[in-house]
Order: sequence, then structure tokens, then C-alpha cells
Amino acid sequence: MSLLDQFRAHRDRVMADQERDLPVPRYSSPQVLVRIRPLDDDSYQAALKRAGTTPDARIDHAAQLVAQACVGVYLRDPDTGSIEPASGDGTIPTFLDATVAPLVGAEVGEPVQLVRQLFVTDADVAAAGDAVLDFSGYGRRIALRAVMGESPATP
Repeated sequence: MSLLDQFRAHRDRVMADQERDLPVPRYSSPQVLVRIRPLDDDSYQAALKRAGTTPDARIDHAAQLVAQACVGVYLRDPDTGSIEPASGDGTIPTFLDATVAPLVGAEVGEPVQLVRQLFVTDADVAAAGDAVLDFSGYGRRIALRAVMGESPATP
């Protein structure tokens, strides 16, 4: 197989692997997984609108990143490894459409608040936001610059 053929095969695998399951800390039986996709620039910019310099605003920013990247919330049986949508009816709940609200004991809710309720602690939310940024290719350093009011494009 030529290098070009190897590259094409590798690119096909990379393109097919654009989702990742993010385990939600503190839940083990069943385990809660937030399935994420990399953020596009529009979603990243929308999340930046939540950024601020207060601790609460920084956590809201991280929660918005998670909400924007989420394509579904799932439950995983730790014994069998089986995974199913966390809805009970087969639909795939997400934060943006608030279908995850019943999972956190709410009837409705804003995406940021639903993320904060599911992830329990501010540190858990911040770590999840960092994971979304890393998976999306933005990285923590660029996000921190943006939160501090500096251009994310500044090296």
C-alpha cells in the first residue's frame, strides 16, 4: 500500500471517529456518558459569550462548551458494558433541547444549568469543558486567553 493509500485509509478512520464519550464523574452504577463532537467555530464563539472573569462566569462558559458539544447523554451498565440513551424511551437526550432535564430531576431548564446539575461540582464542569476544548482542537491555553478578554488567535 502506498503512502497516499495509507493516508486515505487513515483519514477515513479519523473522519469516522468524531464522537467521544465523556464519563460524568461520581456516577458509577450506571455510569453516565455525555457523547460529544468537536465544536465548530460558531458553537465555540457562542460559548465564548458566556465567558467572563468571575468564577461563576468561567464555570458557565465551561458548561456552555459541554452543552454545545453534546450529541447525547447515555447510561452504561458497568457489568455488561451495554449503553443506552438516558431517556428511558429510546430518544437521545441533549442539553440544548432540554430533553436531559428529567435525568437531573427537572422539568425544563437552560442548557448551562442542566450541565451544572448533571456534573455536580464546579471542578467537574470545568474539567468537562477542558475535555471538549481539547477534543475540538482549541486547547486550554486558547480558551483561557479568550476568557481573559484576549484574542484566541494570539499565540
